[in-house]
Amino acid sequence: MTDNEKTAMVKGLVTGTLVGGIIGAAIALLYAPKSGRELRSNLREKTNKLLTDAETAIERAKAKIATAVEETKQRIVAEEERLKDAVKAGVDAYKEERHSG
Repeated sequence: MTDNEKTAMVKGLVTGTLVGGIIGAAIALLYAPKSGRELRSNLREKTNKLLTDAETAIERAKAKIATAVEETKQRIVAEEERLKDAVKAGVDAYKEERHSG
C-alpha cells in the first residue's frame, strides 16, 4: 500500500467519523424527549437530591460510628475492670497458697 493510499484511507476514516457524529447528534436532538432547558433543570434537581441524600447518609453514618465508638469504649472499660478483678483474685490466691504451704 502506497503513502497516497494510506493518506486517502485515513482521510476517509476521519471524514466518516465526523459525518457519523454529526448525523448521530442531529438524530439525538430530534428524538430527545425534553428540551435542553428541561433536561438541564431535571439534571440539576436530581443532582441536588442526590447530594442531599448523600449528606443525610453521611450524617447517619457519623452518628452510628459515634455510637459504636462509645459502646466499644464502655466494653473496654468493663473488660478492663473484669481483668483487674481476675488478676487481683489470682494474686490473692497465690499469696494465700504461699502462706498456707
